[in-house]
Amino acid sequence: MLWLGIDAGSSFIKAALLDPGSGAVREGRSVPAPPFLDGENFFPASSSRREISVDALAETVKALIGLYAEKFPIEGILFSVQMHGFELYSPCDGRAVTNYVTWQDRRAFGSGGGTAAKIREIAAGELRRSGVILNNSHSLSPLFHFLEEEKPAGPLAFALLGDAVIRRLTAQVIPIHPTEAASTGMYDLESRDWNRRLLDILSLGKIEFPPVAEKREPAAYFRPAAGKEIPVYLPVGDHQAAILGSGAGPGGMVINIGTGGQICWVDNGLDFGPYETRPFFSGLSLRTLSDLPSGRSLSALVDFFWDIGENVFDLEREAGREFWEKINALAEKALATGGKLPAMDMNFFDEEGGVIRGIHADKFGAGSLIAAAYTAMADAAFDGYRRLEPGGVKPASLTGAGGVLLRTPLLREMISRRFGMPLKTALHPEDVMYGLLKLGRWYAGYTEDPLVEK
Repeated sequence: MLWLGIDAGSSFIKAALLDPGSGAVREGRSVPAPPFLDGENFFPASSSRREISVDALAETVKALIGLYAEKFPIEGILFSVQMHGFELYSPCDGRAVTNYVTWQDRRAFGSGGGTAAKIREIAAGELRRSGVILNNSHSLSPLFHFLEEEKPAGPLAFALLGDAVIRRLTAQVIPIHPTEAASTGMYDLESRDWNRRLLDILSLGKIEFPPVAEKREPAAYFRPAAGKEIPVYLPVGDHQAAILGSGAGPGGMVINIGTGGQICWVDNGLDFGPYETRPFFSGLSLRTLSDLPSGRSLSALVDFFWDIGENVFDLEREAGREFWEKINALAEKALATGGKLPAMDMNFFDEEGGVIRGIHADKFGAGSLIAAAYTAMADAAFDGYRRLEPGGVKPASLTGAGGVLLRTPLLREMISRRFGMPLKTALHPEDVMYGLLKLGRWYAGYTEDPLVEK
């Protein structure tokens, strides 16, 4: 039995063969995601709009499925998808009313906290049940803004990315998995359905929302150009798929540092606090913080180094493993020589910017700055743990995931020391695909629980 896993991200669409019998992930490939729509027929690139064509995305996915189906006997298709965003379409004929408004869209941003602040004023009491700390990127904010500004006529239906793509591939309207629905800010974690009271308060009750469901059975069937129908399963949120693929169980903590940074506590219950609460699998939930310093902030430091190298010394920019080995060796040397490192606030992309302070003449080289950055990242992870588990209960396990963390032994070692416990790496470098594989094993009956490894 072979399944096909597809991960629809912001920059790339990834695919891989999943073998539930052997537990293997293989034959991976990646293609660029469709670009944002711009130009004469849409809107200028300088616009605050960040929309993609779902038709183009569906064609990309269809082509990937065809490539695999020609060579392998695919018996099921599993999706993980980027979260947030929305599409509106006509429930009468399926015609799209909007493009897909992505999480990067900035129309809901504005003075005074933007649309999210306005929604909090109107419906603060209901937002707690969604589990999100509402910001202007959650689906609810740009949706509310769009309806207020555009006032579209006629009946409207709501879609997220996974069901929007599958509707085009199969001509079937499917339910939305809780891991996707909860990312919108409109889901009620306690009732496990859309928060109908919130929708009514915000005058969104007339929009047709698909049912929310979690099931092992196929949601639809897709027929490639040549071949038999292939079962398609409900798309799941990419974050939850990655945590599932990391191998963390109840009480475990996952630190994910890639382009972005997150820390999660796998919770047996449903707790609300100064963090996001997201539905997981097997009746568990995730306490989540998404504001850890990450590869994006490290890149800002590296760009600073290369600005000097290129513009002062006429050097050509390096990249890849050798460059990072050199940088990390310098950081290790700075740590080994002792002395006080600079203190670093790595919020370089926030409105107020980051801060580097406590600079001493003997600790102002590239190695010292990278070591200071790693120290700040380890400290931020530990502070995140204390926010997620204010009672100080020690994690049952500590797992590291994400490209930056997986390729940086020094950072892993510093986080491990900060927590005072071993930091193991995720079960598979492609944690999202491995998470989809574990779901596939559950769907196929190899296990009775997607968290079980056997």
